[in-house]
Amino acid sequence: MAEAFAHTREQTILASSRSLAGTQHPTFHYDVRGRSEVTVTDLGSDKGRGRLTLPADATYLVMRGSLTGGIVGEIGAGMKHRTLSLRPGGYAVRGRARDALLEGLVAVVANRETVVDPDRPERVEIIPIRRHDFEEERHTMGSGPHQG
Repeated sequence: MAEAFAHTREQTILASSRSLAGTQHPTFHYDVRGRSEVTVTDLGSDKGRGRLTLPADATYLVMRGSLTGGIVGEIGAGMKHRTLSLRPGGYAVRGRARDALLEGLVAVVANRETVVDPDRPERVEIIPIRRHDFEEERHTMGSGPHQG
């Protein structure tokens, strides 16, 4: 169940990050019990990681390899700390500013900080989708047999 939810969550975030309404984050409640604390992560054990710092005033998703790759991090527009610790390699970034979608590719190098230039990602026009158009199409498609 956790694997299915993780996949669905990731696909929802990727698809909705390009929408006018903004990124959607599905949630699920887990009730975990046991005899000791659950270790979620240990950033200190891998010394060969690089750091990726993202510009302010936009929410960013970071994907492994390409814009359709797995999500490895997210930085909200209002977050004070804007640096992620990542394995070396290629990553895609998608930023959502007030008036634009910003997309680009970046390389993270081991033991170094990579800073994303806010003027470097490609600006993608956000096209509003009117809910009215969708509702009309939905009603005409599923209305059943007609007599003429």
